[in-house]
Amino acid sequence: MEELFDINQIFTSPSIRYASHPAYAQQFIVDHPQRPGVLLGMRFVFHCRQRPGSYKIGHETVGARD
Repeated sequence: MEELFDINQIFTSPSIRYASHPAYAQQFIVDHPQRPGVLLGMRFVFHCRQRPGSYKIGHETVGARD
């Protein structure tokens, strides 16, 4: 699959919903710890602070506003 943007960078977002989009957050499938045979889909995102002026704002990358 051809990438539409350079994936070798760190992406940040003010929105947890946007940050958990499949383009950024890989889904992991794990066994449910108390229910044998039940699988859970999980995505991990991190909440962090950014120093003002230490980043640049780029264009939207997954078309969330389309």
